[in-house]
Amino acid sequence: MMNAMKLGEPDSTGRRSPEPVSGSEYVVNCSTVLLAVGRGPNSFLQKTAGLKTDRNNAIAIDDHFKTSMNGVFASGDVTTGETLVVKAMGSGREAAQRVHEYLMNLEDQHVSLYERYFVERSYEKTIRGEDTQEAPPS
Repeated sequence: MMNAMKLGEPDSTGRRSPEPVSGSEYVVNCSTVLLAVGRGPNSFLQKTAGLKTDRNNAIAIDDHFKTSMNGVFASGDVTTGETLVVKAMGSGREAAQRVHEYLMNLEDQHVSLYERYFVERSYEKTIRGEDTQEAPPS
């Protein structure tokens, strides 16, 4: 059973916390639930799917974020162990690009989308004399 949520009133620090909406209970039918909270990777998925692991039950991946199972990719804390969220986000962004290359049969043509979109775009703006104050996200 789940509830719709809304932001509550700000606390003494100004932070608003989520609160359940009364009478908004609903059921989500599913066959499997994977919880994305905790400390370090949960080995349930690795064991169930038969994925190879390395240190601390982390899912082993190659340089293209591929696991030991064909067509299955992994990134973030489940491959490195617990670390900073920005590292997991960067890993996810890179893994998403590798999945796209895999699905489009472009694996031998890897070009960093970050480089192409932000660096080259910024360079082109500089050449044209346009404002380049917009910093790329890190």
